[in-house]
Amino acid sequence: LAGGSGVVRNPAVAAPTVVDFGGQEISGSAAELPVAVRNDGGRPVLVRPMALDGPDFRIVADGCAAQPIVPGAGCEVRIAFAPTGTGPRRGTLRLPGRTVAVTGSGLLSYAADDDPPPGPCYADAYQVGQSAYGYVGGQKAISVKQYWSPGCRRVMAYAWVWKQYRDNAGPRGTWSVRLGIAGRGDGERASGQPLELWTDPVAATTGCTRATATMTGTGLAEPLAVTTAAHCP
Repeated sequence: LAGGSGVVRNPAVAAPTVVDFGGQEISGSAAELPVAVRNDGGRPVLVRPMALDGPDFRIVADGCAAQPIVPGAGCEVRIAFAPTGTGPRRGTLRLPGRTVAVTGSGLLSYAADDDPPPGPCYADAYQVGQSAYGYVGGQKAISVKQYWSPGCRRVMAYAWVWKQYRDNAGPRGTWSVRLGIAGRGDGERASGQPLELWTDPVAATTGCTRATATMTGTGLAEPLAVTTAAHCP
């Protein structure tokens, strides 16, 4: 169909049939992929309305809606995938006259990837919830994760001090990190120039738990506190 301006509103839009994100860790940052859309017709087209169905997928940039696409030209839509659970996920990007299947799979992020201390509770532990971040000057300074061991039924916290903070602090800079499970003991503390820190496994048979860290040191006018979302086993 064409509008009064001669712009086609139900075009034969060319687009891929499938966009596959593959496996993505459920606790990691959202992955993004582009979807290239092209006008193969002989008249300008409006690539709208557009919708994305399905859990854990979202449109993060729409370069197609602003104006008609002239013949032979194209535009780009960017889709993000941030799985909230394990297993396959499927969605559908709906364009005028076309659909694009969007697929991906949620994967666990295991403690083994962060070089944990030896011990059975670390061996089967996987991250629960998203990482939490603390920023200095708009840059990541520290990240905090919470891990859950289904075999031990215990949680543990992990903190990482980011390179950009360490670089800005310089060779003479120092910092301290106190890390623990909120309300479950004193946790652990490291001072000087620590790169990372683990807590011992903490029993978590009842109630919800949060990993929390407080950082002080060079470039910090006040303590920087970072806490993850709750995990309720």
